[in-house]
Amino acid sequence: MTVIFPTKVTAKRAVFGSKSALFVAAATVLTVLSGCAATAPQVTRTTAEWEQRATARALERWQHISDGQFAKAYAFHSAASRAQMNLDSFERNMKNLAARGAGDAKATCDQSICEVQIVVSVAARVARIGARNFQIPHKESWVIADGEVWFVQK
Repeated sequence: MTVIFPTKVTAKRAVFGSKSALFVAAATVLTVLSGCAATAPQVTRTTAEWEQRATARALERWQHISDGQFAKAYAFHSAASRAQMNLDSFERNMKNLAARGAGDAKATCDQSICEVQIVVSVAARVARIGARNFQIPHKESWVIADGEVWFVQK
């Protein structure tokens, strides 16, 4: 069978119909390809790697708090924690704490949650003695989401 085209219509236009149909087809292909890229499997970590990551992030967060860099420390909070407490409230609470640093951190993780045991150093005034630093054992929860561990404000 022979297909006869009018003089100004090419075979390409006969297949795709019009320029707008060609645009729709191209947009559909690009959308499908970008969806595949967005849902590509992420690199999974072992439990030991998550524990190491949670420990490092907890220590880094407390270092920012003790340095007075509250916005940087606040950035470690999960999205749900940021919805619960804004930066101003967080900053006010942390200034009152008078944190001086942290150390001796150890994390235990399961598939979605890490518990971090950490020793936080805080300054406090003691009557008739003056200012002293105290080492306070502290337990934090961190959630694994979007390929990272995030602090959970309780």
